[in-house]
Amino acid sequence: MEQRVERTPSTDKSRWLLAGTPARAVPRPRLRVTEYSGPAFFRSAVAFPRKVEDHVRPALYRAGKMDTYTAARLSWTVWALSLALTAFSILLLSLNQSHNAYVFDYWIENTLIAVACSTVGTVIVSRRPENLIGWLFCVIGLLSGARHFCAEYAAYASLEAPGSLPGGEALTWISSWAWVLNLGLYVFLGLLFPNGQLPTSRWRWIAWLGATVVLMGTILVAFSPGPIYGLGSIQNPLGIESMNNAVDLVEALLLTLELVAATSLFMRLRHAKGVERQQLKWVTYAAAVAV
Repeated sequence: MEQRVERTPSTDKSRWLLAGTPARAVPRPRLRVTEYSGPAFFRSAVAFPRKVEDHVRPALYRAGKMDTYTAARLSWTVWALSLALTAFSILLLSLNQSHNAYVFDYWIENTLIAVACSTVGTVIVSRRPENLIGWLFCVIGLLSGARHFCAEYAAYASLEAPGSLPGGEALTWISSWAWVLNLGLYVFLGLLFPNGQLPTSRWRWIAWLGATVVLMGTILVAFSPGPIYGLGSIQNPLGIESMNNAVDLVEALLLTLELVAATSLFMRLRHAKGVERQQLKWVTYAAAVAV
């Protein structure tokens, strides 16, 4: 038995498909594919009925805008925390200097990095929250401020006024291994700059090697006996005497990986064009001056 299908001319509102008996009419709304022009991570081709589209597109835009706003607020919170830690570190530094106590060896470097990196990272995250480089700058600035604060606190609690400050031993132990995380992030900064992606898939094993060195190095240094890196004669409170001091080995591995990461920047510079080339030039010049 043959079935006859009749179609009525399409209207502006719907298209009707008549199947089987003339008494059953199944409405099928006309869909329109629209290219969404909001934030990048919400941009895709989405099909909506015409009546629904006017409500969905503004909702998607508000959702993308809210995510960007949340990322900006989080980055500014990290910036404020980095500057607060740096301010308290300077206060403890002045107290240590006034009483001829030991001063953290790398307080100038950590102060500048905490302020500069957290500021740069906040600006990048506020504009491009999907780029990992901005978040890396924020974390590097926060870790530098935290490392400086832990070191000055440990110096004041251990040398200036033993037992007068709570948590002195805990912060002394944190300051013994925090520098491993701080230096390790520079490896990923060099590998991912400026677009937050590796130069090619061949560099993936370098990233995995860097993550392994940072993880294992942090564990080894956290329980290595002997003086703490940058704090003179202050000893690691949780150092295991039967272990060998792994500070020099971990530092050498991290510096080697940083040189490899710097090589990736020069390789990018050879093939980069336009804005990316200018960004790489500034970073390579700054790295050369720092070295």
